[in-house]
Amino acid sequence: MYILGISGWFDRRHDAAASLIKDGKLIAAAEEERFIRRKHSYDTLPYNAIGFCLKKERISVDDLDYVAIYWNFPHHYKIRNFKWKFNEKKMIDIIFPKIYFNYKKHPKIKYINHHLSHASSAFRCSGFKKSLILVIDGQGEEYATTLWYGNGNKIEFIKGWGTKDSLGYFYETVSEYVGLEASEPGKLMGLAAYGKPSYSKKFFTISKNGYASHISKIISRRLDEEIETRKKWKTFLRNNIVKERKIPLTFNKNISSFVKPSLNFDKKMRNLASSAQSAIEEIILHLIRLGVEKTNCKKLCISGGVALNSLANKSILRSEIVENIFIQPASNDAGCSIGSALELYASLGYKSKIKLDNAYYGPKFSNDEILETIKKFGLSYEYYDDISGVAAELVSKNKIIGWFHGKMELGPRALGNRSILANPSNPKMKNILNKKIKFREWFRPFAPTILYSGKDEYLEHANYSPFMLFVFDVKKDKRKEVPAIVHVDGTTRPQILKKNINPKYYKLIKNIEKEISIPVVLNTSFNVKGEPIVCTPRDAIRTFYSSGLDYLVMNNYLIKKR
Repeated sequence: MYILGISGWFDRRHDAAASLIKDGKLIAAAEEERFIRRKHSYDTLPYNAIGFCLKKERISVDDLDYVAIYWNFPHHYKIRNFKWKFNEKKMIDIIFPKIYFNYKKHPKIKYINHHLSHASSAFRCSGFKKSLILVIDGQGEEYATTLWYGNGNKIEFIKGWGTKDSLGYFYETVSEYVGLEASEPGKLMGLAAYGKPSYSKKFFTISKNGYASHISKIISRRLDEEIETRKKWKTFLRNNIVKERKIPLTFNKNISSFVKPSLNFDKKMRNLASSAQSAIEEIILHLIRLGVEKTNCKKLCISGGVALNSLANKSILRSEIVENIFIQPASNDAGCSIGSALELYASLGYKSKIKLDNAYYGPKFSNDEILETIKKFGLSYEYYDDISGVAAELVSKNKIIGWFHGKMELGPRALGNRSILANPSNPKMKNILNKKIKFREWFRPFAPTILYSGKDEYLEHANYSPFMLFVFDVKKDKRKEVPAIVHVDGTTRPQILKKNINPKYYKLIKNIEKEISIPVVLNTSFNVKGEPIVCTPRDAIRTFYSSGLDYLVMNNYLIKKR
């Protein structure tokens, strides 16, 4: 049985992606942004991602049994008094336009609740038989935060909190308010380390039943209450915390786009960032305690955009409220394409067969395909049977390389297949990367990949973290060894790598260890500010020549600038 899961399309704030499930197994998954080169790919259907999934399995639309959509449109429109009639044929024409797809018959369409899609994407990929599930994002049909209980093949709803209590919209609004992009809340997390949580008690009230925001109740029932929620939070911040700054855009010729200038944040703005981070961490821990009390289960699955907040995830680990944690690596709405498909499969009475231990489900390219692209652009290159030694030597000499091989990662973290790699022992490397390669804010830290064998040597109380979703303290006696990946608060957000997960990348880091005696490499996503992670050899070459990268490695080929 083939089920295609999709996300994106109807709303301005949901990532478009597609995933293909065959008999309960995940076959392929990719985000539309990587194909159309527009970050998050809001407001579009994942036509290219769908095409990739079908091509990967060598099937057509005719072979699909179902399409699972990550949002319950009929219910959503009904509760908001919108007149909307289900027309399956019309929906098929929208999802599979004949200009892109050829087919004679069409699959059945099923709509899955948004937060249930998130919950399913985590629980049904965790390998847990039972689990508390926490979903936190901007907004689903009715809820912004939900607790669930997964038991065997069933996921049961426990409790939910509405849009005015949205932790996602709150955090994004604060990001925008201090002068950062609302769509990139991870930046606020980096800034939080430079402030103190002076205002953390002013935003929400915590009670025995959950929590509530301090903004007034939202009265309207529009299609999406996001705009109203954000306005109320901005008014609250303006009246109770600090006045916002109006920041004009400047043109960055390196990326041919208007961007916000590099900012020096004053004490109040830094404290606001720290306070927002502290507030959501306190609420998250409180909700997990409530969930454990209700379910008596100490295994936890997390999904939704806020699940990507690695500082909050660190607090969960430290709290020891739960014993085991699984976080969906594509916790943003891209992961809902997986969750909706798996939930539909479960609703049909089948059990899925997934224990997600890696995120490599996207396109890959052969040496022949890469060489064809290299020659098309007339580039000079060198071929190496074993390129990891060459790349390791370059990194040890403080050269910055684009590293491109294997299947593209799903989710916002580069995990060694579409990565920019650099020497973690160079104290100047962070500033070089931010200024000349990534063109981003000065305060933003960089993360490493650390071999599993070295995690206890460099990190305090580190759990296995294959998806770069947890922050750990770097041991004090090791911070001077790897200054480029240590944040101002002494932490780092590592990918901890086992050999069987990515043998070629593992071998590269082993060679780096031979060169500099450190089993660590600085690993950041292969993209520049404002662009998605690269997908194709063409994308990699374009990014290579539009940034300060020194070398580009694609499979067995090494390219350097003339």
